[in-house]
Amino acid sequence: MKKAEREELEACVKRASEILYNNTDTDSLETLADIEIAVRNQVLEYVSPKIALFLSQKRPKLNEEKPERLKAVSENFILPKNKQMPWE
Repeated sequence: MKKAEREELEACVKRASEILYNNTDTDSLETLADIEIAVRNQVLEYVSPKIALFLSQKRPKLNEEKPERLKAVSENFILPKNKQMPWE
């Protein structure tokens, strides 16, 4: 990334951060975990969808088939009794 582009991006991110902060219930931000959750939620709701649409030239097709199990996850993940994975 060119220096000028990086500086422009940093300015945009700073402004976006100010807007997101101004629209956050700061009284609920008591711990670092609270801050992390608030930031993550706002990024997922407002920022990520816009970046994803911008970066992809065409929308990906939704895979409506049953998801494939990830071996590393399914073998090491223990569900509480009487629970099933959402796709089962």
